[in-house]
Amino acid sequence: MKKALKLFLAVQIVSISILAFPYQVNADGSIYMYRSDLEWEKASEGEQIAYINYEDGIEKLLLSVKTEQINGSKLVWFVPVPSNPNNVKVDILDELPYLQGNSISRAGGDIAAANILIATLSQVYTIPFCAVPLFFISGGKITPMYTDSNLVGGNTSKDLITVYQEINKYGITTELIGTKSKEALREYLEKKGFKVNESNNKILSDYVDKDYSYVVSWITDTNTLRSKKSDSLGIEIDFPTDDMYYPLIPTSVYGENKVPATIYVIGFVSPKIFKEISQGTSVSYFYDREYYFPIKFSRFFGNKKNIKDLKVTKIDIDTEAKNYTSDLWINKRTPLKVLILYFLYKYYILVSIIQFIVISCISSFLSALIVFRKEKYSKLKFFFWGLWNILTLIGLTIATIFLKTKTYDKNVLESVKGQGIIFWDKRKILYIALFSFTSILLNVLVDFFWIIL
Repeated sequence: MKKALKLFLAVQIVSISILAFPYQVNADGSIYMYRSDLEWEKASEGEQIAYINYEDGIEKLLLSVKTEQINGSKLVWFVPVPSNPNNVKVDILDELPYLQGNSISRAGGDIAAANILIATLSQVYTIPFCAVPLFFISGGKITPMYTDSNLVGGNTSKDLITVYQEINKYGITTELIGTKSKEALREYLEKKGFKVNESNNKILSDYVDKDYSYVVSWITDTNTLRSKKSDSLGIEIDFPTDDMYYPLIPTSVYGENKVPATIYVIGFVSPKIFKEISQGTSVSYFYDREYYFPIKFSRFFGNKKNIKDLKVTKIDIDTEAKNYTSDLWINKRTPLKVLILYFLYKYYILVSIIQFIVISCISSFLSALIVFRKEKYSKLKFFFWGLWNILTLIGLTIATIFLKTKTYDKNVLESVKGQGIIFWDKRKILYIALFSFTSILLNVLVDFFWIIL
């Protein structure tokens, strides 16, 4: 009996050491349980940022205009739109929404942390070693896309330019225009302050050949713009399209300069990353169980008051402007890996409970194969015997005390019948110890898989 107890204690010391190890990993931020939902950080100056919401074949593209960057110079925003101007709507918002959410790439860490918590509590004696770290993430708020140039005079061919919509708000004027004349478009933009050189002119020609619409915005009242409490404005453009769209080609005029772009798309989507920007592009996915926003953003978010199960795709492009050889197209299809991570993230507690139950059954079966290997009866019943671990190691131990694990001669049993004698199988102590060690070891191994997922 003393040897069995010593072996039991030795196994538990090893078990505790294994269990404690993953929590050392927490210091490096590899296992997470709880996190704060923080609004995403402001982007760096000079970065292009946009929101996209796509519903029922209509894209709502919200571009940012960061007012604190305006220094009195002439600014013009030029946005090509792949749709007939009769089907396009434009508006100016006095501020931008704050998105929030947690990266679904942390799903494995959440499952690992939850499972270690469950496994630790189930063993009872390991409770003093239970510690769950706090973790928080942040992402990004919006800034502007603009062209800074000197005002260039010139005559414009007004008869070849059709203005479909004009809005004056917050010191900014926005016009939705259409034209089939390259020269008319060039003269129109130069009149607004967009200096068109040879490379710009080729870009404009390509868009005119595709029969695009154009949204052009410029500052009309600097004082009004600067007096705003919010440091950002939003230019919203709604238009029908088969795939989501974000214009990159106009930025290519900056050549060797780096002009990063961050695009937030509502929903889990698949951007079509072309070769020139592939090395400088990353795509990440975020999720929030419920998202509330001011009523002023209701139209952008599909006339909703709030969004349950908010899904956001964040596209970060950080490369030289000359690599913007194509506009960015985005398919609404959700990648398979993202669907799996989303399920794991949303239901990580359920996944952790299932893992705990399965590992408890496997641990019981393996322990019985070793400890009771000489017994002739089937060890399969021990697989389901592991379910007693749901009642913690104490529940499993109590149930095992009354479990028949040894076959005795009938004559012996008859001779002690009625005398209150209980036969004790000391191998049960080893079974319990080995079960605890095996379950912790298997949980740790599976949790490392979740972490690196």
